[in-house]
Amino acid sequence: MKKKNLLRISLVLAVAAGLTACTTNNTAESTEAPKTSTESTNAAAVEEKSGESLVLRIMDSSDSTQERRKVFNEEFMQRHPEIRIEYTMMSGDQMTQTLTTAIKSGDAPDLFALPSGVKLSTAVSEGWYQSMSPYLTRDFIDSFETGSLNEGVTTFDGEIYALPEAANIVNSLMFYNKDILAEAGLDPENPPETWSDFTDACKKITEAGGGKY
Repeated sequence: MKKKNLLRISLVLAVAAGLTACTTNNTAESTEAPKTSTESTNAAAVEEKSGESLVLRIMDSSDSTQERRKVFNEEFMQRHPEIRIEYTMMSGDQMTQTLTTAIKSGDAPDLFALPSGVKLSTAVSEGWYQSMSPYLTRDFIDSFETGSLNEGVTTFDGEIYALPEAANIVNSLMFYNKDILAEAGLDPENPPETWSDFTDACKKITEAGGGKY
């Protein structure tokens, strides 16, 4: 009962924190329907009476978000004093190796990102993850931008197993020579803003420079 309740909490944390996915070490539990509210309440009462803290183990390899996640973890534990988060940060390669060994030994963390180089379909088929779909509301799912949840990346066979941490943002920069644009009759202070305008500008520059640019 305690393990199942911990799994439920890990799913809630995954949604709130925006981490990638949650896992269970027991295949039978991963296919079990969520408890009714009465069962959940009874489980919480038993754990509160025992005075034991639930330990939620999180394994991560994202250095850029480490400090932000630490703040979230502290705030989460303040709101839920009955839960203690064990947060482990590793390098990508180290996490993949450690996680694979932990899963094989039945001692995987409760929450972890999909390691680099591992396909979601592989992780699901090997029982790494439990579907989040029964725990996510339609309003929450619809809050993601179109294209954020993709089959094979976050979703498998229509079930959501992972959540994106952040949107992909184009971070390419393009430099241009104002003198060359002016020579081609273009406005250097108003460079192309779309790919079509960019292509047209390139043609004009090529023609004006006689192939020199």
